Amino acid sequence: MKTIIMTDQQSKLYETITIKEIIRSYQKFAMKKLSHYRNSELRSFFKNYCDHNFRQLLYGINFSCHFSFYLYLHLKKKALPFEIESPSKPFTISQPVDLNLTQISRLTGISRNTIKKAFKELCRKKLILETGYITKRNKPKKVMIVNDYYFVGYEKSDEKVYYRFDF
Repeated sequence: MKTIIMTDQQSKLYETITIKEIIRSYQKFAMKKLSHYRNSELRSFFKNYCDHNFRQLLYGINFSCHFSFYLYLHLKKKALPFEIESPSKPFTISQPVDLNLTQISRLTGISRNTIKKAFKELCRKKLILETGYITKRNKPKKVMIVNDYYFVGYEKSDEKVYYRFDF
């Protein structure tokens, strides 16, 4: 991540390029075989169990697992902010949320291994944070969600998402 000083003209050019890139990544996402645009199971899961208020920059993230996008939106819908954060602003990091792989598997009809792969990918890309809380085997995992409202960009070489929190 770098800080660059730009003129107004360069800033406008950067914004138009960013908008074009978002449109291109959205079109690429919509053409995928396993997306809510083409798959009825994912469409019903997206419609009923996912948060629809997300930044379009999420389409630009290269997910190797097709379910990672939907798992993040599902967990974001379940997320609750900490009490110390002001209600007028979107939460930064949520309270710990239970991630029950079996329950999500039953809701979607997707195997638990696919959901586990999506979970690990979200942790690797730093979209969700796994708490260090130790639970017994086959118990729901505790995770905290980082809000995509503060999402700045995605670095393909590092495969990490960058955020900017203004306090």
